[in-house]
Amino acid sequence: MFSAAIIIGQPVDSRQLAVVKALVDISIWRSFMRVSLRRQFLFLRVYAIATSLVFIVLAAAAFRQAGTPQNLGEIKVERINVVDANGTLRMVISNKDRMHPGVFDGKMIDRPRPVAGMIFFNDEGDEAGGWHTRARSAMGFGTPTRGSCSIS
Repeated sequence: MFSAAIIIGQPVDSRQLAVVKALVDISIWRSFMRVSLRRQFLFLRVYAIATSLVFIVLAAAAFRQAGTPQNLGEIKVERINVVDANGTLRMVISNKDRMHPGVFDGKMIDRPRPVAGMIFFNDEGDEAGGWHTRARSAMGFGTPTRGSCSIS
């Protein structure tokens, strides 16, 4: 009604003009919000689809088994524990700082082993022998003076 009066050219007071401006502003804001909400909803749909696809690709890659064994060339470790299928410890290869203390009659022996080497374990989990060496010479350098091997 007010907009028709403005178009026809009839005199309009400032109060009517303010109401018309407010209605126009509200309709512009509503159309802007509709477009903005549509854009946001579209963005969220695209984002959800893209995130789902990335998750599916990563999950498939994680569960894919390697076809050929890898050749690592060289690895650096402080200790390697070799266990059988049921988790029984079978062999330990270690440096002097991480060496297994040993097990006899099912009891862990609390003793330091300041040597690097390899320890073998039997079916009960007891120590069954091993090999170790101390890399010290009589002069403090050069070739090792002590080494032992014990397999039972």
